[in-house]
Amino acid sequence: MSTDKSAEASWVGTGFALIAVGAVLAFTFTGEVLGLDVDVIGWFLMTVGVIVVAAAATRRLRRSN
Repeated sequence: MSTDKSAEASWVGTGFALIAVGAVLAFTFTGEVLGLDVDVIGWFLMTVGVIVVAAAATRRLRRSN
């Protein structure tokens, strides 16, 4: 596995980890932490995770062409 592919894989893995942590926060916990709603934090992390995965996929598609 080349360095570029492993870097892409780590970005995809990071994105999926953000989605998973965000889903746990959004769907299982209620309340506030430091004045922020835990649901909002979860949805924010899931959104960022989707953006990271989409960016990694787009970058991979551009390199393959």
